[in-house]
This record gives sequence, C-alpha cells and structure tokens, in this order.
Amino acid sequence: MFYKKRQNGFTLVEILIALAVLAIVMSALLVSSSNYVSNATYLKQTTLAQWVAENVATEYQIKHTFPRIGSKQDGETEMADVKWRWRVQVKKLNIPAPIPTVRQLEIRVILDDGDFDSPLALLTSTVLQK
Repeated sequence: MFYKKRQNGFTLVEILIALAVLAIVMSALLVSSSNYVSNATYLKQTTLAQWVAENVATEYQIKHTFPRIGSKQDGETEMADVKWRWRVQVKKLNIPAPIPTVRQLEIRVILDDGDFDSPLALLTSTVLQK
C-alpha cells in the first residue's frame, strides 16, 4: 500500500504573498519615518526662526531710538550654527484711535538662502516711545 506522505511547511505561493505584504508594510514605515524626519527639521527651523524674531523685537524695545513709520531694516544673525536673515518693517499701529507713541514692528525671518515673501517666522510686535 502506498500512503501519501504529509508535507510540512509553506507553499511557494504562500511565501510570495507573505513577502509582498512585508514589502508593503516596510514601504509604509519608510514613508512614515521620512515624513517624521522632515517634520522634525521644519519644526526645528521654525522654532529657531521664532527665537531670532523675538531677539530682534527685544533689541528694538531696548533701543533708545524710536523707529520711523515706513522704515525698513535688514540684518543677519547666527543661531545654532545657522545663518539667519531678518527684515523689520515699521508700521503705524492698526487700531481705531492711533497712538503716536507706539509703533508696530513686522519682523520676518528666513534662512540665509530663503525668500522674505515666505518667511519661516513672522512676528508682529510693538515698541513704545521713551
């Protein structure tokens, strides 16, 4: 009598399906991790740019000169081994009753090779006449 011997293990089709599922999962993990890295880099840059803008606003607030409406000033600074450029535009404070002793500062911060039309940080601050 001949008995059919029972086979143990997986068939080739089952192994190919398992590898296909594994490849799909691994590619999804790779995309997810690359998104995480790019988001972390962007958050670091925007945080540092915000700190640069706050430093510039503080410098304006402790100066003894009162900025003229419509004036612009560009500058550079370095923070965290990165070169940043900033631009300050002085405006009249937008409130119903203008206060002549207050100026509004619009501070834009970009990376050294960036564009002021799309800044990493945009801070609006005020400065008082002393």
